[in-house]
Amino acid sequence: MEKPPLILEEIAYVSTYEGVFALEADTGDEIWSRELDAPGSVTAPATIRGHEVFCGVGERILELDPGDGSERWQRDLLGQVLDHPAYAGPRGVAVATEAGMVYVLYDGVAHARWELPARPSGPPTADKDVVYVPCHDGETYALTVDDTGDTVSETAWSAETG
Repeated sequence: MEKPPLILEEIAYVSTYEGVFALEADTGDEIWSRELDAPGSVTAPATIRGHEVFCGVGERILELDPGDGSERWQRDLLGQVLDHPAYAGPRGVAVATEAGMVYVLYDGVAHARWELPARPSGPPTADKDVVYVPCHDGETYALTVDDTGDTVSETAWSAETG
């Protein structure tokens, strides 16, 4: 399956099954490439505030430096990270996995997590303090991110969406 590139400040970040390439957007010249050594496929890259590049590989999410591809942090998760791996919201990066887990991470540390009643059918999106995830049970779940410090968070609501 082809994955969409991330275009950020005139650089195209392109994922392959094994890694990520940073290419000049106007010429296609390679700036850097990084092989990601983990079982599972590499997801399409995402960004938050244009300063980080995130991608999933297997059951791991990691942040790469957009300038040179070096790894800033990584976090092992439960389940294959869904492609597009992470909606990079204003407060952190939200990630859903095939195991039905959703995480919000700040600098690789889990701030919130949920275990959904069904496997996600698509990647999460976010708006301020809420993460929205469509699932294979026909429901879309709104997950509230709070500031209590409790990493297991509640579901605000769910709606049948088919």
